[in-house]
Amino acid sequence: EGELLTCYPGDALAYTPKGGGEGVIWGSHVPFELQDEDMVFGDWADYGVTASDTYAVIALPITGELGYVAEAGYPDPIDGGYAGHFSNDACRVLGGEESIAEYVIASSEAANAMHNSLDDCHMVTVATKSIKAGEEIFVTYGPDYWLEWYDRQDLNSREGFWDTEQEN
Repeated sequence: EGELLTCYPGDALAYTPKGGGEGVIWGSHVPFELQDEDMVFGDWADYGVTASDTYAVIALPITGELGYVAEAGYPDPIDGGYAGHFSNDACRVLGGEESIAEYVIASSEAANAMHNSLDDCHMVTVATKSIKAGEEIFVTYGPDYWLEWYDRQDLNSREGFWDTEQEN
């Protein structure tokens, strides 16, 4: 508990100022070919950690199976520790506000780590419970993440919450 599991640079800082609009500040390590602002506010939004009401740190899903790095001509994988942003939530809200309370309780109980953003656009994953060798790392994404995800996926017709542990 309390052990730093990963620390890696955030690839992008997405911001939506209170006055409207949106923008992206890219990490200096991100190749120009991968700097796609539309993807930051689209498909890659799922890989963000909220830092404030107006900012989110985004870790791009640039892995071999997704092909983004290979297409841009850069070696892959960049760094195995970088994959920490792929930690799963043990549960998810399946739509409907009545399932949010159930999700919050179940996800919080199952989580054994948490993601945090640092002021200098880095992301860290920290253990919140003891984690045995080989045990999967779970974080809680929070109900806002899932409700926004379902809005983007247009899957709000589902209800309840899904528990990863029930699948295993």
